Amino acid sequence: MACSGGDDQLMIQRKRVFVLSIIVTAGTMGAADIVAFIARLIGGLAVQTVLNDASGWLLALAPVGGTLVFAYHWFTSGLSD
Repeated sequence: MACSGGDDQLMIQRKRVFVLSIIVTAGTMGAADIVAFIARLIGGLAVQTVLNDASGWLLALAPVGGTLVFAYHWFTSGLSD
C-alpha cells in the first residue's frame, strides 16, 4: 500500500522531531556533566553543594523527560498509522 505525499512528509517531520528530542536529551545530560565537572573545579563547599544538587537533578530528569517525549511521539504516530 503506497503512502500519499502528505503521509511521507508527516513521517519525515516526526522522525526529525524524534531525532531532535534525542539530541536535546543527550545535550541536557552533557550539560549536567559539565556542571558537575565545574563543581569539582571550584571546590567551594556551598557552591559545590548547590552545583552538585543541580547536576544531580538534571541527570535524573533528563532521561525521564527524554523518555516522556519519545513515548509521546510514539503514541501520536501510532494513532495515525
